[in-house]
Amino acid sequence: MRGTRKFDQLPTGPFVIGHRGSGADSPHNPYRENTIESFLHALDNGAGWVELDTKTNADGTLVVHHDVAVNGTLISSMTDEQCRTAELAFMDDVHAALPLWVGIDFEIKFDLGDAQTDTNIQTCLEWAFEHARERPLVVTSFDPITVNTATRLRLPSGWITHKSTPLYEAVASAARLECAFVVAHEDSVLNAINEIPGTKEIMSLIESTGMRLWAWDVKPENVPTLLASGVTGLCTDEITPIIPNIPSRTDPSKSSS
Repeated sequence: MRGTRKFDQLPTGPFVIGHRGSGADSPHNPYRENTIESFLHALDNGAGWVELDTKTNADGTLVVHHDVAVNGTLISSMTDEQCRTAELAFMDDVHAALPLWVGIDFEIKFDLGDAQTDTNIQTCLEWAFEHARERPLVVTSFDPITVNTATRLRLPSGWITHKSTPLYEAVASAARLECAFVVAHEDSVLNAINEIPGTKEIMSLIESTGMRLWAWDVKPENVPTLLASGVTGLCTDEITPIIPNIPSRTDPSKSSS
């Protein structure tokens, strides 16, 4: 059951993942999120991985954007030309712009249309499967079916859980989904310290299943506690103040080409 996990492209940690590039809402990011400029700025600030949000438009092209709509128009109904006019990044362009040693946390977004057809998810997974051979790449999603499908394609995948999800539930569910890692909100990790089961018991489960623990929405002041709790991947809007506080941080990369 656990043999589908794939770790060869994952850093042993700890390491920093730039959230939507250099941050979704950060004073250290002068660029719009989910743009090539923001991703490159994240690398300049010391991140070795970037997280991005992707979905397909009406032409079946992968677009990098967090929300389902732009100015009231669903991205799934927008053509390539309309996406260019709206200055949305295309996934192929982002891939071409980033050095191949850079890791990509490829978060697949979905909307109501995905309840009726698998086209969007299938297109995203096909792209990830093809390009995971070229660079460190993981698939993440809030949708457990998407994550499990990625796992069965032998893509390293992680289930993202919400702020209100207890860490033990996140970890147990991710294990059942055969994930390589779970991406919990930092509050879930911090709260688990004083809960039953606590961090020690949860980390024992993580280690026994071979998973790893990542956290999102990481704040600089919480990094020491998160690392002590077993977190390896730190997805953050605050790259600049966090980087100096990562002990013996792993350069994910430059062993990959």
